[in-house]
Amino acid sequence: MKKLLLLLTLSFFSAQSFAGSCPDGSDPVKSLSADGTYFVYNCGGSAPSSSETSKKTTTSVKVKPKELEASLKSVGEFDLKKLGENTNPNLYASSVHGETFDINQDGHDDLIIPIASMNSKHRNVPNEFSKPALLFWDDSLKKYKVDKEVQKALPLLYWPRRIRSSINPKTGFTEIFVADMGLDLANYDFSKGIENLPPNCGGQNHLITFDPASGNVAEIPLPKLWDVSHGLAAEDLNGDQITDYVVLNSPYIKYPAKCQYKAVDYTNESYILYSNKMGGFDKTSIKLNYKGYSKAPSIQSGEVIFDENNQAYLVIGSEAGKGDAHLYLMKQDSKTSFTETSKVKAPSILKTVGAPVYGEILVADVDSDGSEEIIASSNTVDDSNSLWVGRYLQIFDIKNGKLLERPDEITQSPTSEITKGNDWCHHLFFNEQSAWNEPILTCTTIQAQIKTKKTSFYTRNNNMLQQAKMKFKSYDDIDNFNWMRSFYPLTLNEQTIFVGRRITGKKIINGEEVYNSIKLYLIEPTEENKSSPLFDGRYSFDLIRYHDEKDWQEIGNGFVEVRNGEVIIDKDSSNLKTGSNELYDTFSGQIDEKGNVSGSVEIDYLSGKNRTEVFTLNGQIDKKIWGDSSKEDFFRVYFLLAKE
Repeated sequence: MKKLLLLLTLSFFSAQSFAGSCPDGSDPVKSLSADGTYFVYNCGGSAPSSSETSKKTTTSVKVKPKELEASLKSVGEFDLKKLGENTNPNLYASSVHGETFDINQDGHDDLIIPIASMNSKHRNVPNEFSKPALLFWDDSLKKYKVDKEVQKALPLLYWPRRIRSSINPKTGFTEIFVADMGLDLANYDFSKGIENLPPNCGGQNHLITFDPASGNVAEIPLPKLWDVSHGLAAEDLNGDQITDYVVLNSPYIKYPAKCQYKAVDYTNESYILYSNKMGGFDKTSIKLNYKGYSKAPSIQSGEVIFDENNQAYLVIGSEAGKGDAHLYLMKQDSKTSFTETSKVKAPSILKTVGAPVYGEILVADVDSDGSEEIIASSNTVDDSNSLWVGRYLQIFDIKNGKLLERPDEITQSPTSEITKGNDWCHHLFFNEQSAWNEPILTCTTIQAQIKTKKTSFYTRNNNMLQQAKMKFKSYDDIDNFNWMRSFYPLTLNEQTIFVGRRITGKKIINGEEVYNSIKLYLIEPTEENKSSPLFDGRYSFDLIRYHDEKDWQEIGNGFVEVRNGEVIIDKDSSNLKTGSNELYDTFSGQIDEKGNVSGSVEIDYLSGKNRTEVFTLNGQIDKKIWGDSSKEDFFRVYFLLAKE
């Protein structure tokens, strides 16, 4: 009998711990673990630091990647060696970067594919250039194509790394700024002596213009200046509505004597190209005022952000070298000066294998509150092989000139994977809407999917960016996706989907297998998961909490709008009786051509209890749209909609 009583007592306390009660009767606070891979529930009113975590009793739930059902469609194969116009048979066409933009302004995103000519050791070769490729979407053919006349007019480049595109409101032209890093000497054998050193003087940047009316390509002359532009930020900084360009350099040109040829000038300094009244740009050198440094850090990335007072800041990512990598916030003091107001160190876990690097920065309105946040991606230089590896993502607010991290709003890879893999973020993109009816952050990499355990996609739900994976049904789609790399979001027919590429055109150079071509695939929702405009309109709704036919209660009501198959709650015209109307912002839903509604919402479903759960929604638009939660097996919720 005593054993039975003890068992019942233990069962009671076990049940209480998983129910989430704290000793003071309050609910535990949910946050992310220190490595970002699971949820932690803590008593004490605040999320712990990593040093405090071990001192408190916690329970944890692993965060599984969300699956996005998708299908593939081939939309063109392109010979980059031919398009780049480099005729050296001992070199191949390498392309690891890219950008999307509606170049011809027809409502469909086009592709900008930079190309570098590489040898069999995957290095640049002096005086070997290639043109970039512009690929235009043909909506009648549903494929990408090349405009031969446009391609002929493009400039030759060494190693294009950063690209920024915009539309000039005064000319109506599309402007494409290409920052050319020039020759890369990372693997040069310095035992041969610097007298044999190829001239690493960077490259000449280019500003290409495209006239959508005539299809003509031209260039806006830039200063004849070579640099190694690792960072490039684009924003209107002088208030004339035309994009200005911040070119961020570090002392990568180490042997200036090698640069005194062909009468070109060079610089290791950062500068801004301000637009002028003549339609050109004026180079203005800028001073970056760091605090507490005798030697300025090496810059790897940069962006411009404005705070709530419209104050401009530079956000700069550095590499560590022998110290710490930092993310810097630099306030603009004048047209020529920026001063550090805040900085944060790269995550310490990255230092366990080498020198950390803040390689990519993105400025975007992640939480749809009207203010932009900073997303920073860091990785590390592995000491054992000098390669960039790993990935760690962070979100920051800026407030009163300070960087404020939001660590509980993004999940990381497992600790064992953070410092591994050649899958660091080459580019970051954020889209508030997508064809999956999910906000999606994209970290595009050069690593084929089959060779990495990390995903390139993160969906935002319930105020958190969580890892997501594409799920395919056919074997061919699975196989093609496994060998894909470099994913880019693009808008076609008012839907944000993705394009990915697979390298093709195999060639053997000096016994090394290389590739000259790429095959492009659209990644889009499966037909049954595509939203449909057939049910567009305004609907009233009732929100019901339900246990059985005798135990149910209306907990909310209001109105929804269905636009292009996306279901949107009109928060200002709706009411949630059990909690804040702000929870309606967590709602996401879509409807297909058969009237099937799917989505999710976080609801405070118990009056006065401050208990919220995420409910997954499914149902017909003219019937009950049921919501179920993995943590709540007593209550369900459902929406009832009526067309206005």
